[in-house]
Amino acid sequence: MLLSGPSPLKARCHVSSVPQYDAEAEPHLVVDPADPRRLVAAWQQDRYASGGSLALAVSTSGDGGQTWQRRAVPGLTGCPVGGRSRNSDPWLAFGPDGRAYLVSVPGHISQVSFEPDTSVVVSHSDDGGITWSKAVEVAPKCAFCFQFNDKPAITADPASAGTAYVTWTREARGAWFSRTTDGGLTWSRPSRIYTPHRRPPAVPTAFGNTVSALADHTLLDTFAVSSRPFPILAARSADRGASWSRPIRLGEALTGRGPTDPDSGHEIRSAVLPMVAVAGDTVYVAWSEKLGRNRSRIMFAKSTNDGRRWQAPRPITGARTQAFMPALSAAPDGTLAVSFYDFRRDRRRDRALTTEVWLRQSRDGGATWQESHLAGPFDMRTAPVASSPTGRPGALFLGDYTGLAAVPGGFAAALALARPPSRRGRSDIFFTRA
Repeated sequence: MLLSGPSPLKARCHVSSVPQYDAEAEPHLVVDPADPRRLVAAWQQDRYASGGSLALAVSTSGDGGQTWQRRAVPGLTGCPVGGRSRNSDPWLAFGPDGRAYLVSVPGHISQVSFEPDTSVVVSHSDDGGITWSKAVEVAPKCAFCFQFNDKPAITADPASAGTAYVTWTREARGAWFSRTTDGGLTWSRPSRIYTPHRRPPAVPTAFGNTVSALADHTLLDTFAVSSRPFPILAARSADRGASWSRPIRLGEALTGRGPTDPDSGHEIRSAVLPMVAVAGDTVYVAWSEKLGRNRSRIMFAKSTNDGRRWQAPRPITGARTQAFMPALSAAPDGTLAVSFYDFRRDRRRDRALTTEVWLRQSRDGGATWQESHLAGPFDMRTAPVASSPTGRPGALFLGDYTGLAAVPGGFAAALALARPPSRRGRSDIFFTRA
């Protein structure tokens, strides 16, 4: 089912630089635990090649995904105003009381550093995403400091109504954390979770931080660090984020680069973000591990004691193709699902980079997996273009993550697909169930 469609902002917004209109990317999806018929999806609307998007888009369903309707979020989903010329990285969460949260990083491109000056803001909704509050600033912009706030994630505490946690990266200054106990009206002063060791000339960055609230009330932060071999780490907090343990290494991504077009060598921009899911006292993490120019696989690790110790990581997919951009979810009955993109059916040296999305499910804690087709095929070469993390222009980009959530009877996904499923512009957001 198509969620996005024609851009609602085209020909309406007065902007100094023109985005890729009708290019939608990086969807996220959540389900209300109190009413699984209520779903909320968010994505980047009209992506810029140089980073970020013209605005965000939010859509809701009250019937389990059969029908959807666009929703307005003040200051985020309309034409940009007040210097906030771009927005990026939407991430959603639902609390046990039905309150929905949306975190993002609005900002603009600095005319001094030519880097984005971004803040971290959170909006909330008490009616399943139909109406939203004005965004509350969690972390201000850092103008003239040549660092920017990036890749936030928000988690609502399933055992405490009104409590939620936000993590994000501020480049070389590491990973940051803030907490609300009043439903997002106010947020604690940002504190640092982790600071990478500096190894000149390259300065590592912690990224992809996501906090999980565990059954024993411990918080667990999972993330990656951009220093070879790109370790995947997890840190615990027993005092609601006031202090954090020394991180434990779960595994390695080997490199932070995304897949490449096997014919042209052009990069597909897809950050190595560890995805996390929790079922009882068991924590699961999945990430993409790049093995070579045309080989990558999805890795999986788990802890059965709230993140204190971890089993050795194991591959979910083989190494004969390039599997990337995993999403991970756990159903209440313990069933796991991992979605991912790959090129297994691409024909070498033809005109298209044939890409599909697959879903693997496990009912035995990840020991065995069953696979089904989720979406596609589509041509990745028609996807929106973006600057690569290495600075090379012309990378292809559908996002750093997608949305996957457990629903009654299975799982639901929000996915970015390029042409031909996308009939207007370079990409669209689609909803599907499995």
